[in-house]
Amino acid sequence: MLTNVAGNLVDPWWNRHSWLVWLLLGSLWLIAVVVAAVQVGQPQVLTGRGRLLLVALIIPVAVLALIVFNLPAKLISNGSTTPGNVPPTCRPSVASGYAPSQGPAPTGRPMPSPTQGAASAPGARMSVAVAANCDAYAFTLSSAGTIVYAQQTSVFSSGWTAFTAVPGSPSDIDSAPAAVADADGHLEVLARDSTGQVVDGWQDKTSGGWLWDNAVTGGPLPGTPVGDPGVTLAPGGEVAMVVRLSNGNVIATEQQDPNGTKGWTNWTNLHGDIAGNPVPFTDSDGRLDVFAITSSGTLAIDQLPGGGEWLGWSTVHGSSGQLVADPAPVNNLNDSTEVFVTTSSGSADHVWRTGADTWSWGVPVGNGGPTTLGATISGSMTAIEWPDGHVEVFARLSDGTLAHAWQLSPNGAAGWSAWGRLPGSPAAAPHAFTSAGNTVELIYLSHSAQAAFNFWESSSTQWSQDNLIGGGI
Repeated sequence: MLTNVAGNLVDPWWNRHSWLVWLLLGSLWLIAVVVAAVQVGQPQVLTGRGRLLLVALIIPVAVLALIVFNLPAKLISNGSTTPGNVPPTCRPSVASGYAPSQGPAPTGRPMPSPTQGAASAPGARMSVAVAANCDAYAFTLSSAGTIVYAQQTSVFSSGWTAFTAVPGSPSDIDSAPAAVADADGHLEVLARDSTGQVVDGWQDKTSGGWLWDNAVTGGPLPGTPVGDPGVTLAPGGEVAMVVRLSNGNVIATEQQDPNGTKGWTNWTNLHGDIAGNPVPFTDSDGRLDVFAITSSGTLAIDQLPGGGEWLGWSTVHGSSGQLVADPAPVNNLNDSTEVFVTTSSGSADHVWRTGADTWSWGVPVGNGGPTTLGATISGSMTAIEWPDGHVEVFARLSDGTLAHAWQLSPNGAAGWSAWGRLPGSPAAAPHAFTSAGNTVELIYLSHSAQAAFNFWESSSTQWSQDNLIGGGI
């Protein structure tokens, strides 16, 4: 573990400051040579043949330093997908928790006319992870039961490859995949197969190819997993995963070290009485949280403090018994966790943390919900923090269209916009992520089983039309 952590800390620093190190070493060596020459009464070392002598002395020392510091390998790996070169702005961007920085604020979005769509399809959600080279990879379940992916080849425009099967993917996948970039930026994808096992695929650190485990090696399963697994990068850099069992319990496991070189911990049964998919989330206080909707329609949370034990499920105070679909957590600019949940009436409730174990519920997002659009929210929402710090939520409506609402200022002090429509007809809530272009993009499966995406066009201050991605799904 110490070797991995040290590598992640040293390599990015070296890539930014190696020229300073070499300048310092060269200056020290030149000073040493001059001082030695003066002391022996040979200042002519700085002229004529002395220059050749100086070069002859510097070259072997430089070669030795190259070997010791392994600079050639570092220069070759700089900017590539090899470990230790993960640009901070390209860290994994799941649907929530992007680090704030300067960026465009959404204004004046033109909305298209609504179109009728079919109902949400099981397994229709997509998962996106951003690799070390800053490219986004979208994963979803194909009609053949395999996991397929597309790679973003350029930010915006039609810069996605066609969907193709992940090499070695099992052909009996029975859930939406959950993708994440591990601590060194390589991709990992987990999913549940038809037997209930959670399978694990990851990029080989050396070849870049894919390796698979037929089951996450977290010890014996304490029950039969159902639904979709959820993943996140834990505060210590390990990938953490949760999944619901058929009896409503939730089980959890995580890598024993960052990048998973030591495998997975044994399964921990968090128990509970959960109705949907549990959602893991790393908050700004260094805790691993799991949010879920209970069978009684309330929002519940379990927490794993750093270096501690799971605290056990508790109901978020003030939670109504009218919540449906999976929650969508996100970090606000002030580092408070905010969770968005769909109600049985199709509106968007939200609650934010005000203390270690205290929460505050707000009025429904968007002035009571998208009823002004003649529709209600269908299924789960997606929440993301923009680079400028404000939060935006996206949802599929009951008429099959895509809608959104956003904070009018970071942390929501100025309230929320009304709900508005976006181009596209998703089969489920879209996946939102922050691209290498420092803007938000959406990707989703349409009702015609085609993948589509749209993005915020900062130059024209509006959302793009939906763009189709090729390849069979």
